[in-house]
Amino acid sequence: MLFENLRALYSYAKEYDIDKLYELNMIALENMKPDLIVVLVLSKDELRYRMSQKSHDKIESRGIDYLLDIQNNMINILQKLEINHITIDASKDINEIICKSISNKYY
Repeated sequence: MLFENLRALYSYAKEYDIDKLYELNMIALENMKPDLIVVLVLSKDELRYRMSQKSHDKIESRGIDYLLDIQNNMINILQKLEINHITIDASKDINEIICKSISNKYY
């Protein structure tokens, strides 16, 4: 829930004070934070390719730079709030992602 709220924050409410919105969010969530958030990231080229393959919703219509800004801001917020997270290159094949995750955790 926290991550969804943060994503919505950066998609729709960029002009508001992030610290105040975080404070209100934590009140609503009774100070609960997730144990881990997985952030799927894309490069500009990969995002451009994927965007060319589909129609765009309201947020996507704002452009690639806007979406990359949201992606970077989400990671920065997670770091600032000291929320455990990992980033995964979403352009990779799912099997490669799983194998890499397992090898990083156990080897």
